[in-house]
Amino acid sequence: MLLFRGRIAMESIRKILSTAERMFMRFGIRSVTMDDVARETSISKKTLYRCFRDKDELVKKTIEQHLNAINEKMDELDQREGDAVSNTLAIANFICSDHRELNPSLIFDLKKYHSESYALFTRQRDQMISTRVLDNLKKGIVSGLYRNDLNPELICRFYINSVGSLFDPESFPDMEFDFVSRYRELIRYHLHGIVTPEGKKLLDKIQI
Repeated sequence: MLLFRGRIAMESIRKILSTAERMFMRFGIRSVTMDDVARETSISKKTLYRCFRDKDELVKKTIEQHLNAINEKMDELDQREGDAVSNTLAIANFICSDHRELNPSLIFDLKKYHSESYALFTRQRDQMISTRVLDNLKKGIVSGLYRNDLNPELICRFYINSVGSLFDPESFPDMEFDFVSRYRELIRYHLHGIVTPEGKKLLDKIQI
């Protein structure tokens, strides 16, 4: 009986997190209430609060799940794609697809109303990017697709700071450009600045 109840609880938690993630991405965080999540998940508010102490905990767990899912997908793409340029573009296309319906207010809400979750988001995001970009740069240099006069550690820091600015409402206060447009342009800017003529030929064949 206890095992059965535990399985049901885990299924409920996964469903709640998936629902909350979808709603936060589409509507932002502040505008989505615990009542909204309970209603959309077709569970009682009492059950929701049994699974999550409050909205702050729900937001934190949702962010953790989202980042874990992105990391797993990137691992999959790393194994599937061969060269450094193709790998970068494959991951970029995945990120664009994943964030296509990102509400511009989500990061602002996260930073202002859920500071602990915002710190978690930025810390894990930067760690995830740092490892992958650095490995990709070294791989591209060795294979001749990236320039051999690059400083991988320095370029990696430039890239991380650039990605961080995409999520910063102060950098894009009027939100004239949506996230996907900003991110696509950053990837083009990044790759065109580091590829060799051979890498440029490959880059021109692949669309982002």
